[in-house]
Amino acid sequence: MGHQISNKSTYYIDSAVIRNIKGVEDISYCYKIKSKRGTKFTVLTNNLGMPLDIICSAANVHDINFVLPSCKNMKEKGIEMESLIGDKGYISEKIKTFLKDKYNIDYIFPYKKKYKIEYAYNR
Repeated sequence: MGHQISNKSTYYIDSAVIRNIKGVEDISYCYKIKSKRGTKFTVLTNNLGMPLDIICSAANVHDINFVLPSCKNMKEKGIEMESLIGDKGYISEKIKTFLKDKYNIDYIFPYKKKYKIEYAYNR
């Protein structure tokens, strides 16, 4: 039996910069690859690792700029997301609130040390 893919599930988003040696399209300098040109690929996958949305851009564009376009693309494809998980490059409370209000998506990312998280507890 094959895997059954749920229409509403957890999805993951991440980016990678690929060094561009002789290319012309969507290249820029990347701080991760010192003095090298590159292209950034942002991929949104399902819980099985299957790519469902890919965005190519210049390497110097911040990761957070691709969350909303990826979610919009998924909505247009008829795929509803229950939650979206990103790494520390995707931290944004504004986008977290927007995704919850507009698309009913739980946006999950690791908090940095500077964020103060208040936990509910009984004294």
